[in-house]
Amino acid sequence: MIKELTAIELIDSNLLGGSTKPWLIRAESFEGEIGDYVIKIFTDKQIREGFSINKEIFASILARQFDLKTPEVAFIKISNNFIKLLPDEIKSRIESTSSRVLFGSKYISSPLNYTPALRNKYLKEYDIETIFAFDTFIFNMDRVKRKPNLFFHQGFCYLIDHELSLIYNKPFEEYKKNNILYARYSFERRHIFLDYLKKSKNEITFDTFAYYLDLINLKELEIAAKQLADYGYDVSDFHYISEYIKGVKNDKLGFINILKTAIQL
Repeated sequence: MIKELTAIELIDSNLLGGSTKPWLIRAESFEGEIGDYVIKIFTDKQIREGFSINKEIFASILARQFDLKTPEVAFIKISNNFIKLLPDEIKSRIESTSSRVLFGSKYISSPLNYTPALRNKYLKEYDIETIFAFDTFIFNMDRVKRKPNLFFHQGFCYLIDHELSLIYNKPFEEYKKNNILYARYSFERRHIFLDYLKKSKNEITFDTFAYYLDLINLKELEIAAKQLADYGYDVSDFHYISEYIKGVKNDKLGFINILKTAIQL
């Protein structure tokens, strides 16, 4: 189950970020636990056409299943009282979306932005392989040099911003059969770890990715999809996501060969 909290205080409305212009808020759980969270205010169009919140939730769950770290995600409830306390100049932002349950992630203070030096210090080669394979698996075209969408904190690497991933609309077999998969993977030429893997003197096996692929638990995704549906979100994308995952699991060697081809091009 994804944690559910209620926003109680706005801390900062000017966090650095992309088009979602995230806010830092303080939130409280039903049990009285209080924490700071970053919330993304997706527009109704982004939610309706891009399934943005679904993707953030599902990708975070999948990342953890591959033993990759992401900030803890949560559903953040926005009350009318919270909105009333907002400064007038930013109140319109929250009023631009009809949803009153937003995507949030636990705030991590003082993160270290990605650099190749930090990569070499904190990541093993199998970590780099696995992150590259994971991004290919979820069709994440948004982890590139100009925008790494990962940071380091206390020696660990955290992956963030997955609203542009999980764009499946057909089973893996169809992508592979029609060679669409390779076209989709044109992004890998820009992936932040592609050059590293291409230049590696070691054999790139993707064994760690393959190991965790076998262990994927769709039940956890199903529970999250039900939570999203209970909050009124359209989860029709989940059918395609689950079918795609099943297809990759059933043709693991075929997918691994795609990964190996990508770093040899």
